Amino acid sequence: MPEESPQQPDAKEELKKKLFEVREKRDLSAREVRDLADKNRANIDSFKKLLAAAAAHRKGRDEANAKVREAKAGRDELFLQLSELKKKAAGLQESISKLPACQPLADLKQQIEVLEWKLQTEATNARLENALSKQIRDLEKLVPAAEERERSAGELREARAKIRELIDRARPVSEHVRTLARES
Repeated sequence: MPEESPQQPDAKEELKKKLFEVREKRDLSAREVRDLADKNRANIDSFKKLLAAAAAHRKGRDEANAKVREAKAGRDELFLQLSELKKKAAGLQESISKLPACQPLADLKQQIEVLEWKLQTEATNARLENALSKQIRDLEKLVPAAEERERSAGELREARAKIRELIDRARPVSEHVRTLARES
């Protein structure tokens, strides 16, 4: 075996030292890789949890939006009915205003009865009899208009009562829609 030169032990020591340093770097790199892998797994788990939470929030939002749409549909139906009733009431009001002004139907009928009674029971001359007959005919001509006015006024009262009822029903529904919309 050749004899070792004095430089060789230094070279050997130098190589051992480099080997030790390389092993240390390798071990450090391996620890860093394990740490990064652990952090990566934790980040992936955290990301999955965030995705699940986002999906749950999205589902809750979609359910809330569906409730809002349903409540709006109900409210819109009430508003449509209300609009139709208001148009009907306006039409009735207009038709009433176009009818000739006359006494209430009950008053007209009472006047006709009084005049007919007078005509039948009192002894009158022909001129007064003709005047009473003419007055009765004139009052009878007003009866259809009075009947129409009374019928239309009754329908108008009913329409207005329904309008008030729908408005009373629509207020809480509208508030419910606003509440649901804020929540969604």
